[in-house]
Amino acid sequence: MKLLAFADLHESVGARRKIEAAIKKEAPDYVLCAGDFTVFEQHIDQMMDWLQKLAVPVLLIHGNHEEEAVVAKMCSHRGNITFIHKRPQLIDGVLVVGWGGGGFDEVDRHFDHYVKEVAPRIKKAERVVLVTHGPPYGTKLDHLHRDYVGNKSYTNFIKHNHNVVLALSGHIHENAEKEDKLNKARLVNPGPNGKLIVL
Repeated sequence: MKLLAFADLHESVGARRKIEAAIKKEAPDYVLCAGDFTVFEQHIDQMMDWLQKLAVPVLLIHGNHEEEAVVAKMCSHRGNITFIHKRPQLIDGVLVVGWGGGGFDEVDRHFDHYVKEVAPRIKKAERVVLVTHGPPYGTKLDHLHRDYVGNKSYTNFIKHNHNVVLALSGHIHENAEKEDKLNKARLVNPGPNGKLIVL
């Protein structure tokens, strides 16, 4: 399965063109967005229309620049976009677990509670892809100015679920396109221009 992932697009016309070109060239099965596709929801209608018109299905979470309720409502009448925040999706035998928003908390108790609720589905899955806006703590994805600024809840989730094969996140623009490894999981900040990932 081929995924084209991006994060922190922030309405960039240049990045959108690169994503469109990558879709045409690579023919991914799905596009995954890890949030912040707008600048505080300016032109969100146009951005959602752009996502809707992409040639492949889009799986989406909101970032800290978008509100959960707004994005959920806008996805509800766009058939090509699936809002995956708190809505795990099984695609081609892979369970995609999405958690949007945030990006500034070291611990997310709401996420911790949520993953306990869906633990049976997570344990049953052969492979899991985690999509969050903020990065996991203590990795190359959250290292900024000699400190770590990511989320320990995401790190703990990956450490305790060995079937997580991929964790996508953004938020830290300075770390766009960086990668790391944690257990069996490949950690990726795909950046705004889109990154092709083969599972």
